[in-house]
Amino acid sequence: MMLGAPCAHTPTSPQARVRLRPGGGSVPVWAGVRLLGAADRELPPAHVASTMEREIREEAERRTRAALTDEAYEAAYAQGGDLALDEVTALVHRMAREDR
Repeated sequence: MMLGAPCAHTPTSPQARVRLRPGGGSVPVWAGVRLLGAADRELPPAHVASTMEREIREEAERRTRAALTDEAYEAAYAQGGDLALDEVTALVHRMAREDR
């Protein structure tokens, strides 16, 4: 199920969480990876990322991969690709609440 129109800011959510909680904190790193999977699913096939978008995405992946095993990263990423809109929304809201 597609989430609708892609959001340019979506890939920054996991990157921000990893930056704010380098050791995982109360928000597990895998939650950020799930958002990466959901965001990537929404990109149109012919999408060409801007330099800033590409750098943010690469940094988010680098930080999350450093905190997880390859198997855990791939599993969380795949789960994110299967999330419904209400699940993505709930995950983002949970992460925002726990950042306070």
